[in-house]
Amino acid sequence: QEMARARLAIAAHYAAAGDPRMHEEIRGEFQRAEAAILAITGQQRLLDNNPVIQRAIDARNPYTDVLNLIQIELMKRWRSRSQADPDVQAALFLSINGIAAAMQSTG
Repeated sequence: QEMARARLAIAAHYAAAGDPRMHEEIRGEFQRAEAAILAITGQQRLLDNNPVIQRAIDARNPYTDVLNLIQIELMKRWRSRSQADPDVQAALFLSINGIAAAMQSTG
């Protein structure tokens, strides 16, 4: 279920701020693990055996993608300033809470 929540395309945006080689390594490991799970379970997609959760994740993703992209922009703004901007900080914390709520995790 956790792998089905992962969004490699969004992770690539976060990785752009760091070492892209690390993201490529993670992507490769993810794809190998996903292929193994699908082969073992006989599924076409992760969570084919749990369509309720699969549909919930599919419905949620467009919204969490936007929240993640907003968070990436806020992180860029936070890092680019020599002094802390309380408005950017507050928005960044809200983005963390929003993503955690949408993902149904602690963040």
